[in-house]
Amino acid sequence: MGEMPSRRRSCSAALARVAVASLVAAALPLRARAEGVNVTQAESLYNQGKELIEKKQYKAACDKFSASLKLDENTNTQVALARCFQLDGRTASAWGQYLLASKKEAGSPAAAYAAEQASALGKTLLNVSLVMASVPRDLSLKLDDESLPAESVNADLPLDPGEHQLVATAAGKRPFAIRFVLSSANSPLPVVIALDNFSAIELQQQQENSAARTVIIDRAAPNVEWTSTKTAGFVVGGVGAASALGAAALGVLTLVSDANRQTQSNRCVAGSDAACASANDYRDKALTFQKLGIISGAVGGAALITGIAMMVAGGNKAARISAAPKAGAQLVPVASPTLAGLGFIGAF
Repeated sequence: MGEMPSRRRSCSAALARVAVASLVAAALPLRARAEGVNVTQAESLYNQGKELIEKKQYKAACDKFSASLKLDENTNTQVALARCFQLDGRTASAWGQYLLASKKEAGSPAAAYAAEQASALGKTLLNVSLVMASVPRDLSLKLDDESLPAESVNADLPLDPGEHQLVATAAGKRPFAIRFVLSSANSPLPVVIALDNFSAIELQQQQENSAARTVIIDRAAPNVEWTSTKTAGFVVGGVGAASALGAAALGVLTLVSDANRQTQSNRCVAGSDAACASANDYRDKALTFQKLGIISGAVGGAALITGIAMMVAGGNKAARISAAPKAGAQLVPVASPTLAGLGFIGAF
């Protein structure tokens, strides 16, 4: 036979698109063969399917024909798949494939044979009727995981015999699901779809659950924290400032002691031995305060400048949510040929 490939459709998908027989013909547009199909592999799968048919392994054979049809939509393969479904007892699937094949190569022996088989098989189909009093605009139907159009409702739908599952959903309605078994004893089988409204409490719970899943993006300025360098600079600067204040206090003590020395020196000139001894004590105190003030002022000034520089260089960083590290510090003496004072070491 010659061949005119058409778009591939699995039987279940085709039946899902056609709720009633009158919709099938409208859903079968012809398509030209795509270039570069793997005809050799398709032929191999087709032959494997024929061998399995001879062994009466129908389900496995149908899988081979379906795979072959996917690679090369050949009319002979379409008819072979329909015949395989028929032998396996899947009458509605067989009918759908015969209908597809009958639309190819009009007037050819293969198309004529497919049309005859579809007509004869159509009289023996089992049907289910999906019944709804009112069909929502946003109704969603799935039969055996295949989507169905809204036209499937309140019409006879041809199905293979056996167990099936139907799921119906719509906005503001409780989902509806049912399993049923279709046989010659109960066909046509009415399946009443009951989509009940959600109660006010259920709707409120849905809204609360939806709000709980809402992700709120905080566009506020992020929290920042000082770097360890900036923190250390603050401490060093604080020590420097304290040292500078200490130097100022020592300067005041130096001035007071020197003033007292001058007073006692005047009395010493007048001939007071006690005043002379007191003047010497005040002089020693003034010199001591002066030396300490100079050292404290030098150390404080250096520490203050260093601390400011560290704070400027350290900057800030984004705050991280983590356990705060334990800070520790130790006061240690600092001494060199040109410098003496106190310093801090530790983790900040």
